[in-house]
Amino acid sequence: MKKISELEFTPISPNDEVISEEDLNELLQQLDNWEVVDYGGSNSLYKSFRVDNFIDAQKLACVTGDLAEQFNHHPILSYTWGKLEVYWFTHSMKGVHWNDLLLADNTDKAAVESNLLQK
Repeated sequence: MKKISELEFTPISPNDEVISEEDLNELLQQLDNWEVVDYGGSNSLYKSFRVDNFIDAQKLACVTGDLAEQFNHHPILSYTWGKLEVYWFTHSMKGVHWNDLLLADNTDKAAVESNLLQK
């Protein structure tokens, strides 16, 4: 099985497929508290990040947005007081691609580096 930490972001090609549910469940064990959920009929990687207030949730959404822009691959973000919710999936494939796993892992790293997470 591939290690998420060793993945490189690759442009989606017409021949790419979503990760099988079995592989996805196994790979999920490499991520910190991410889960697979349905988002509008598509499997997606989901995590809720806890912060101290609304402004920190907004700042963390911006950190995640900056990461997304670097890769031109964009998650669904929803924030409210004390919480940012992130959904990574490949919209065109209606499911989870290797890129989504890589970006979920990078989201965790960026969130920790931001020093915005609730302690």
